[in-house]
Amino acid sequence: LHAYSGKDGKLLWKISLKNVPTVAHFARKSLFLFTEKERILCLAQSGKVRWQRSSPKLTLPFLVSPLGFITVGHGFYDYLIIDGPTGARGGNFALFALERLACEPLYRDEELIVGLRNGKVLVGAPQRQARIEIVCKEEILGLCANKSTLFIASKKSLTAYDLLKEEKAWSQALGKGKIEAIECNEKLLVYKVEDTLFVLAAAHGQTLAELKTSKEFFCLNEGEVYFVTKEGLLSKVLIGD
Repeated sequence: LHAYSGKDGKLLWKISLKNVPTVAHFARKSLFLFTEKERILCLAQSGKVRWQRSSPKLTLPFLVSPLGFITVGHGFYDYLIIDGPTGARGGNFALFALERLACEPLYRDEELIVGLRNGKVLVGAPQRQARIEIVCKEEILGLCANKSTLFIASKKSLTAYDLLKEEKAWSQALGKGKIEAIECNEKLLVYKVEDTLFVLAAAHGQTLAELKTSKEFFCLNEGEVYFVTKEGLLSKVLIGD
């Protein structure tokens, strides 16, 4: 495992790992790794291993909250909770008991957001009852959220839900094709259908741009969209107000 400086690309440190890491997350100035042999490692910024422990077989997405509160897939129906700073096991919770995930869940602040195959989206803190339950009439394809809004991509529509007011903010029908990826920040919402990235205003859903792409990769930085063109070039587009 190698760590490089983001400023000049210089090697900061490297360490040897017994098992190949499959998933990595940063939180609380720590790097959390899940490896092929069902091991979880917590590394300091210096590369020193703070703790490591065995884990059940990973069958659901491995997540780390902003405060280092780890949730690990533990069967089809629940999550194993591990405290980030210490590695201590904190028990199980069943925010979505007896239902399978429709897409990868996500964290917003200290709340977990999950979309289920029964058409429900649940929002709640680990080990507590969901505080918000949203019912969708269509298959859920993806989720993303900024500080105040949850965006739900389903088979035929895209819906913005205000998490503070606990009500729908806006919704729009989708044309042909299936949403393959979706990302957002406070200003923009971007989703990919086939070879096109659709860039929307997060506040009201107005389409601001349509970008042709050859890859699923894209990322956002405030009003900027980075993506790979159909010619294979990494490009940046500035989306105006």
